[in-house]
Amino acid sequence: MKHLLHLLAGTNRGGCEGNAMCLIRESPGIRHQLLVLGEPGEMSEAFAAVVSRIDHAGVLGRGGRETVRVMEELIARDAPDGVVIWHGMVSLPEILHALRDYRGRVLVHGGNPVSHSGLIDAWFWLREKRLGRRADPTYVCCSRHVADSFAKSRYLRRFTRTVVPNGVNPPTVAPHVPRAIGAGEPFTIGMVARLDHIKDHPALLRAFARLVETWPTARLELAGEGERRSELESLARELAIEGQVRFLGNVADPYEVMGHWDLFVYATTWREGLGNALIEALRLGLPCLAFDEGPVRELLGTEEAGVVVPTGDTNALAAAMRDFATDLPRRELLSIQAREWAGERFSGARFASGYRELLGMEEKT
Repeated sequence: MKHLLHLLAGTNRGGCEGNAMCLIRESPGIRHQLLVLGEPGEMSEAFAAVVSRIDHAGVLGRGGRETVRVMEELIARDAPDGVVIWHGMVSLPEILHALRDYRGRVLVHGGNPVSHSGLIDAWFWLREKRLGRRADPTYVCCSRHVADSFAKSRYLRRFTRTVVPNGVNPPTVAPHVPRAIGAGEPFTIGMVARLDHIKDHPALLRAFARLVETWPTARLELAGEGERRSELESLARELAIEGQVRFLGNVADPYEVMGHWDLFVYATTWREGLGNALIEALRLGLPCLAFDEGPVRELLGTEEAGVVVPTGDTNALAAAMRDFATDLPRRELLSIQAREWAGERFSGARFASGYRELLGMEEKT
């Protein structure tokens, strides 16, 4: 049985952790081991249930030498057949140096487009130069948008890169069936995403406030947690919509929450890598409305699976939400097309197969 080592900076709920879990669950014929550079997090218990071994090194913030030492000891002790580094740049020079004599294949997950400064590039170059020889990995980017952005980084552009779109697990609830929404009836809109600056929750709140002016029974639910929660709660109060907005925090099963919504809105920014939550909504057959960013276009294809409006345009977003509420035939068509599109292209099985092929662990049929 092949042995695959996964590296994560932490195990708080997020895209990298979700992708690692997807590969593990979709690859039962491989023995999986997880090294967490940080301390135990909210997903540590879930990982422990599906991997053969999990170690929390606690080396983040303790200097590069500790990371190198821990990695060297682990590679020498366990001799994995392949390595996947899920947090693309966290301690990367140190990890690659520790893998310098390793002969298996090394993949690095690229989850977000390049947004760091030239100073960060220089700092990574300096660390790499000081450490010396390193392994030569392949970056596996979740979208063409992310892969193309590497050209902006002098540090990252040297790495071989390929694209394997993220995949998500199939829905755990029945497919969404759009319903007729009469005037004055509740109309529930939702978004699943971390409450951070990669997403544009403020624009969604402002657009929702405009929608409420003509559809006062509308409701907005935001699933996810993050450093912007207090700021966003304050904005909801400022817009006088706090009674119609629910902050759900982290949810164990996004499908259960989305199953009660009428529309999924994905307000994001150019720093988006792909958007697993949007894929989940599409797979559920939930009509989707999103800001027009590169990875969103890759997910929606020719807009047969969803609708886009200009990024940051709160007027356009509000108008589109209002149109969706009254246009049942459109929601019914999008629901069918979204399930077919996403089920074919963004399944967990397809995602895992792409990684296994790059690792040389895909079984021949």
